Amino acid sequence: MAEAYWGQIEAMKVTLSNLNISHITAGLPKKIISMREYESFFSEKEIRRIKKSTGVESVHMAEADKCTSDYAVMLARQLMEKSGLSGGDFDGIVFISQTPDYRVPATSVILQNRLGLPQTSVAFDINYGCSGYIYGLYQAAL
Repeated sequence: MAEAYWGQIEAMKVTLSNLNISHITAGLPKKIISMREYESFFSEKEIRRIKKSTGVESVHMAEADKCTSDYAVMLARQLMEKSGLSGGDFDGIVFISQTPDYRVPATSVILQNRLGLPQTSVAFDINYGCSGYIYGLYQAAL
């Protein structure tokens, strides 16, 4: 049987010197679902465990006819309008989500097209959950 390693792990420090965040946006669907509504999928014990380990009491539910990219496009267009930017001003897009539209194509490519980014721009998805934000910043800085 393999033994688990329980030694100390030093924190990695990364400096992103060529990164400037000039605009940021976020949004959630309006519909809120209580974790109680998942009782047909999970046992009461499992729901309590999820709540305790994540702190999640409820989730936001997308409308049946909407994909993650629909919300991303709406927010990106609002941001672009407020900042005076257009699709041609971007060299790339990094899309971070645990809920991509499809397995293939990447949601970033859908966004690239719908937002009018150049076809030569970089587009890729990161599906790392909560830590994806940090990985996305790192990738954007490269």
